[in-house]
Amino acid sequence: MTLTLGRACASHLLLGFLVVFCVAGIAEAQTGKVEQELMQLERDWCTANMKNDIAWFTRVFADDISLTGPTGKATKAQAIADAKAEKYTSCSVDQMQVRVYGDTAVVTGRSRVEGTDAKGKPFPNPEALWTDTFVRRASAWQCVATQSTPIAK
Repeated sequence: MTLTLGRACASHLLLGFLVVFCVAGIAEAQTGKVEQELMQLERDWCTANMKNDIAWFTRVFADDISLTGPTGKATKAQAIADAKAEKYTSCSVDQMQVRVYGDTAVVTGRSRVEGTDAKGKPFPNPEALWTDTFVRRASAWQCVATQSTPIAK
């Protein structure tokens, strides 16, 4: 009887470990998928800049987004107005890292851009480090905060 009870406990313990490892594996795979999705969203941001894709910014920027950059803070409306007027000839992002916290994620990276700003002047600092905070709303990621710091030449 003791041997059977011991085997039953061992079987339950083994089953418990298998469940934990499977759930952990699934969670890790889902996190990896989210990381890839957010990195693609950052690359899409560059594409939207290049194409002056205002619909993209309207969709991805939360209405109450906090935008902070070298010229100060901006609202969603100001950022979209600038996006309409800016002319990018190149845009790339790299060195991205994603940290996911449920339905919130923080993405950091570096961007390199060429082109002209809303006033028609060349971008003064073509390289910057940035931090973007996203929240998943209705199955889509929206940027709720972005901060960019130019890298001095």
